[in-house]
Order: sequence, then structure tokens, then C-alpha cells
Amino acid sequence: MSEMKNCTVMVAGGAGFVGSAIVRELLDKGLRVVCFDNYMHGVPANVEGLEGALFLVQGSALETWKLADTIKQYDVEYIIDCIGDTYVPSAYEMPQRFFENNLQSTFNLLMATKISGVKRMLYVSSTEVYGQHDRPTRTPSPSSPPTASASPSTSSTRFRSSRPASSIATGRARHTLTSSPS
Repeated sequence: MSEMKNCTVMVAGGAGFVGSAIVRELLDKGLRVVCFDNYMHGVPANVEGLEGALFLVQGSALETWKLADTIKQYDVEYIIDCIGDTYVPSAYEMPQRFFENNLQSTFNLLMATKISGVKRMLYVSSTEVYGQHDRPTRTPSPSSPPTASASPSTSSTRFRSSRPASSIATGRARHTLTSSPS
């Protein structure tokens, strides 16, 4: 945390349950924090009235120009990605929304991190990715491992976000962010 002193951290999804807890902790450590949220699941009341260097930016990670402008305006050096749609029933009813919130948003944040010169991005996930593990009735062996069940849509979209992260980190991905619409 000492390397982050006097730095600006953007918490994407910062008004959500987990994001707002991270925002409070960062503010308690004396850091400048940009709370970037579209308030789809996050609630403004979770971050309003907090003391410290807090900047509230309403925006979606699907709007690459908004990401680029925010990172530049606030000189963001670190990003914590708390964006995610984990309400399983909606994944089956609105798969496009699930894809956009869980995969496209993370991809856009990763590209913004790379293109804007952000030092690091931390990707926060939930237990939905790993599923609910059933307690084995016998000692598992390689031929009969314990099983896990999870929502295919939540697990697959959040888990698959790690593949673009690898491509971006190794420099294999090519992408540009668009600037603010004129």
C-alpha cells in the first residue's frame, strides 16, 4: 500500500456492495479515489458523504470514451474492477446484458489500463465463478473428483474475462479506445 501513497485509484463498480467497501478502505488509507459506476446495481448512497478525496463519476465501462476521459482527467494510476452482474436468473433472461457487464466491461477496463499507462488493475470476482462445491461422500481420486455446480452464465462470463487479461498483459491484444463523442 505504501507504493500507492499519493496515487489515484479508480474503483469501477465503486457504488456496489463490495466496491463501496473498497472505496471506504482506500479513503481511510488517505488515497485519492475515483468511484466509477453506472448505478445499475450500485447505490449512490453507498458512497455519498464519505470523507476524503473522493470523486464520483457516473459512467459505464461499456463507454470506452468515458473510461479514457476519466482516467486522464483524474490521472488514475490503479484500477480495481468490481463490475459484475451476478444475479443468476437475469443471465438466462438477458444474456446480452450479462455478456456486456461481465466480459465486455472487463475487456474495456483492461484495454484502458494498457493504453492509458495505468500501473495495475485488480480484478475482483465472486464465489459464483467457482460454484457451490458439494461435500464428497468419499475421498476423491483422480478418476472420481468432487463435482461443483455453478451458474453457467455467471461462471463462464466472469471466468472468461481472464483470457483477454492474459492477451493484454502479454502484448498480443491490439485495440484502441475511442475519445469523447463530438
